[in-house]
Amino acid sequence: MRKIIIIIILCIFLPCLSIYATPDTPEIFYKGNFKVGGYFNIYYDDDDRMDRFTLWITSNFGYFLFNRFEINIMPRYNYHHHDYHGSGLDDNHGHIFEFDSGLRYYFLYKSIYPYIGAGVGLGYHYTINIWHGDRKTDYFEDLYLSPNCKVGFIFEITNKFYLDLFFNFTIKINENIQPDEKNDLSHGVQFHIGITKYFIINKSGLSD
Repeated sequence: MRKIIIIIILCIFLPCLSIYATPDTPEIFYKGNFKVGGYFNIYYDDDDRMDRFTLWITSNFGYFLFNRFEINIMPRYNYHHHDYHGSGLDDNHGHIFEFDSGLRYYFLYKSIYPYIGAGVGLGYHYTINIWHGDRKTDYFEDLYLSPNCKVGFIFEITNKFYLDLFFNFTIKINENIQPDEKNDLSHGVQFHIGITKYFIINKSGLSD
């Protein structure tokens, strides 16, 4: 966990070190421009214990406060289903609704633009468990905070449409809603890939 905290701190302060070595900034990163995009991720795994299926759908909205320095919000939805083999628990499925906000800073390398970012998410997690035998059903729900940092890059596909790939390092701080459940702390790494459209604001107005 200490390493993840260090990474988040570096993601916040490294842009300050590079501000004095700035090559020509592409127009899409100018102050006042904005972007709209999204990510779609599917994960499936099958082993002796269970089958796992996970779906993430994420929207991405960004606005450039300064050249190459962006504030963004990312509403996210997750559906997951676990089918257990040979255990008392038959299967469970659940939903996650999360709202993430943060900052990004873009670097310039030829036609590829790496970036780093940091933010925090607020989420709600609801899971239903179905048991063998009498088909007993129970549920689990919690609220959580998720401080995170991102490392990724974008490159242009066609006219201001960019492919966006990044790794997301997250610390999840749970606040369980049930009175008999304990709070916990976890962390993880996610990979996301998506498409982003950048819009340019100039003196004559909006340009796509």
